[in-house]
Amino acid sequence: GVSGASGSERSGFKKLVAEVSLNKVGIVFGLEVSRFARNNRDWYHLIDLCALFDTLIADQDGIYHPGAPNDRMVLGLKGTMSEVEINLIKQRMLEGAKNKAKRGELIYRLPVGLIKTEDNKIEKDPDKRVRKTIEQVFSKFRECQSVRQTFLWFIEEEFSFPGTNYGKFGKERVWKRPAYGTIYDVLKNPFYAGAYVYGRRETRTRLDSDQIKKSSGHMKEMKDWEIIIDDNHKGYISWDEYLKNQKIMNENNARTSGWGTRGKPLKGRGLIAGLLRCKRCGRKLTVSYGGKNSKVPRYSCTKARLYHGEKQDCLSFGGMRLDEAVGKEVLKVVEPLAVDASIKAIEELNKGIEEEKKLIELELQSAEYEAERAYRQYNKVDPENRLVSARLENKWNRCLERTEEVRKRLSEKIKPISPLRAEEKKELLNLSSDLPKLWNSSSTTNEMRKRIARTVIKEIMCDVDENNSLILLDIHWEGGNHTCLEVRKNRTGEHRNCTEKSVVQIVKDLSLILSDKAIAPILNRLKLKTGAGNNWTRDRVRSLRNQHGIKPFSKVEKKEFITLQDAAEKLGVCAQSVRSLIGRQVINARQAVSCAPWIIRKEELEKEDVKVAVSRIKNGSNRRNQYSRCSKQLFIFQ
Repeated sequence: GVSGASGSERSGFKKLVAEVSLNKVGIVFGLEVSRFARNNRDWYHLIDLCALFDTLIADQDGIYHPGAPNDRMVLGLKGTMSEVEINLIKQRMLEGAKNKAKRGELIYRLPVGLIKTEDNKIEKDPDKRVRKTIEQVFSKFRECQSVRQTFLWFIEEEFSFPGTNYGKFGKERVWKRPAYGTIYDVLKNPFYAGAYVYGRRETRTRLDSDQIKKSSGHMKEMKDWEIIIDDNHKGYISWDEYLKNQKIMNENNARTSGWGTRGKPLKGRGLIAGLLRCKRCGRKLTVSYGGKNSKVPRYSCTKARLYHGEKQDCLSFGGMRLDEAVGKEVLKVVEPLAVDASIKAIEELNKGIEEEKKLIELELQSAEYEAERAYRQYNKVDPENRLVSARLENKWNRCLERTEEVRKRLSEKIKPISPLRAEEKKELLNLSSDLPKLWNSSSTTNEMRKRIARTVIKEIMCDVDENNSLILLDIHWEGGNHTCLEVRKNRTGEHRNCTEKSVVQIVKDLSLILSDKAIAPILNRLKLKTGAGNNWTRDRVRSLRNQHGIKPFSKVEKKEFITLQDAAEKLGVCAQSVRSLIGRQVINARQAVSCAPWIIRKEELEKEDVKVAVSRIKNGSNRRNQYSRCSKQLFIFQ
């Protein structure tokens, strides 16, 4: 029957009210008033209609005329008692269920992989194949950090997933192709983490066209769950890992990514997309792609303009140079652990392949059992009963085909990588300097780089110094440390391959005394690069000069500046003596940069104090030479 708590969904009650309204009913019979309605609004509506059309109401206690005051009072009391009774029954049942749930004993239907024992306890499924399949879901999510990637792995590897059919013959175990929702539900269900949970879902009520509509099954946030017993039974993962998985899934969900989330690492080239936060307003920066083939990232804080009517974005800057700078910082952090992680990754890969093989072996055992069972059923049937025998024969053939298919998959499975020998591990440890090469390799995907960055970086606060054209970064590492970083920002009209101004100034200074061919190796020794990150050559130096209007060095023209060696030759002393005069500030000279050649004006050599100092150096040198010759003669005579 249908509950009398509301008349909106009861077609019989509606028909009764309609017949009374049409004055077609003389008396309404019922065993008790609660049979009609347990809601006073519906009940009094019926009483009013019966009083209006002189319709009587009869139950086991008597016959009542709703138009008579005494009878109406009795009917009203009966309706009120009926409404109170159903509310008391409902409250008593809910309190009983909640008390049972507080003990972890209220079990309706467990997810696949868990069973209820005779003493009302929860245990893992005794079927080893079921357990391995559930464990593989959590293992792959631990590796992929994505529900969809975990689902795609099951599809690519052609693994079936266990399910339960509830038919007229009871529960039946079935194996079928997994859906995305299947994997998602396993990762979201706290029972797999050994927890007992009650009150995860809620029923919502709304009024639609004067009718009350209820919809159930709406998930509540974890903080609103009524009961959580986090160590109720042995699970497939720990409660801490479950909470970590929920955090990853929430951050991956673009629809729920909010103030404290970073979003899922996608295929875009923006390394720190989702990690940047504006220092001015505290909002997350968004990433967009432009340039050739839409591969150049640009980070912008657009929320203030979009949602608060500001005239322009808080921040906006290109991301190529920024990603390179942060990538170098990430490599500095992970480099000491990179090789150990590589060795561990190979060992984990080995372990993963073995787990996959075990899962296929269990699937093969199950397929062989089903084939053997189908054969026994076919063998027991009467051959004359062709309808039954043909059906069982087809079932047996399908089982044999399935067995052969699984056996083929097992034989084609990749052999495990052999464990590393001591020599190989030593060789791998020597490759730590190649980590930047591996980072920039085309075989390393953008998703992998982002996952590495998100492993060590919590978030990055950013701002822009417009006066100095600098992007100011404050990297918050997961361990709690901070790193401040300044990255040059392109000015209006510049592009990312522009050579730095400091390098242009060095070339300008060196061009006073050196040729392009001589300048190139100096820049390379100083480890300076072109705007595109290349080493310097004569042609690249010449191109830079022409671009910035710098005059080339010429031996033919009268030179205003000379090198230290040229000054030594003109003064007739050694280069060390000239360097000493520069150190004593007798000769004024400058360097374009530390370790670069000295640049000396010719006029400096004509100064009187320079001539005096040079004369003293020459006289002192002659006296030392005379003393040296005398010493040698005395030594000979002795």
